[in-house]
Amino acid sequence: MKRFMVWTIALAFVFCTSGIVAAQTPAATAEKAAVAEKKADTKADVAATKAEKKAAVAEKKAAKKADVAAKKAEKKADVAAKKAEKKADVAEKKAEAPAAPAK
Repeated sequence: MKRFMVWTIALAFVFCTSGIVAAQTPAATAEKAAVAEKKADTKADVAATKAEKKAAVAEKKAAKKADVAAKKAEKKADVAAKKAEKKADVAEKKAEAPAAPAK
């Protein structure tokens, strides 16, 4: 009879503990899933922030390159205008100079 009682208590203990573990497992799984989802959201936010920063930096670089190109073009145009003005002055001076008498 004592053996029967020992086995009965042992089996009851095994069934009770397995039931408790089974009841805790879905809660733990759901908790882990929530934590994983939060981590994934955080990673996605960080990635989006990095992408926005990179885009902003690229946009600034492109704007700076465009400004530099515009300044270079403006400088070339000024140089060309000065050369043309100088040539016109030289041509005007030649035209105003008295013609050499023919011999």
